[in-house]
This record gives sequence, C-alpha cells and structure tokens, in this order.
Amino acid sequence: MNNKRVMAIDYGNARTGVAFSDLTWTLPGETLTIHERDINSLISAVAELARSRNADIIALGCPLNEDGSAGTQYRKTDALKRKLEALGFDVRFVDERFTSIEAWELLTPRERRTRDKSRLDEVSAAIILQDFLNTFYDKRVGQMKPTL
Repeated sequence: MNNKRVMAIDYGNARTGVAFSDLTWTLPGETLTIHERDINSLISAVAELARSRNADIIALGCPLNEDGSAGTQYRKTDALKRKLEALGFDVRFVDERFTSIEAWELLTPRERRTRDKSRLDEVSAAIILQDFLNTFYDKRVGQMKPTL
C-alpha cells in the first residue's frame, strides 16, 4: 500500500481550497481552506500541510481562460508552482476550467446560500484532485502513468 498522498490546490487570491487523496489514490478525502492573501505565507502553509499529510505530489489547478489562453491568474499560479517546486515538491498542473461551476452544482442549497465560499473552494480542489487521479494515476498497476 502507498503511504503517500496527493494534495490538490485550487489557488485563489483570498482563499485556497485544498484536498488530499486517500492512501490508495482512489478518492479525495480530507478537504480544507487556507485563508491567506500573502503568497509567502500561503507557500509556508501549503508546505506545512503537505509535509504533515505526507503528500509529495501536488496537483495544482491551472487557471486557463475559456479559450485556453493564459491570463493574469495563470501567471500568479505559475509563480506558486515554481516556488513549491523549489521546496522539493512534484507539482503538476491540472486544467481547472469549469471546476467552480461543477463544484457549485455539487453544493447543497444551504451551502450555496452562505456568504462563506470556503466549501466551494474545497469542492473545487476535490474535483482537481479527482481529475489528476483519473488522468495521471493507473489504478490497475498502482503507479503513475508515463508522461509524454
């Protein structure tokens, strides 16, 4: 059995959704939100969480525009990716277009009415994680798929 987890991140300017895989790399498990605007404080929080949950791979939501082009948020996310890689993490971009819409549809009516959008960010991170697991992990053989 694998003793590592995958951590997924839905990076936002005010809130960052986080999800961790189970030990079998089959399903998203724990989710939480980091409320941090300062990039350096966010990096410290992410690194501490990843290490405490034994996650060495980070699936980072890649915020492309609808047409696939890179915008302002992409540049911020790419900077986050490079800083996490400098700390020794294996960071993989996962297309996050439409994850917020998908996450909104999964929320309960009560969760949709709240002003606190933390749950939306957590569900978005869980979707990013599941997309990563479905795309990059071969459950039949229990290892990462070869990259092109």
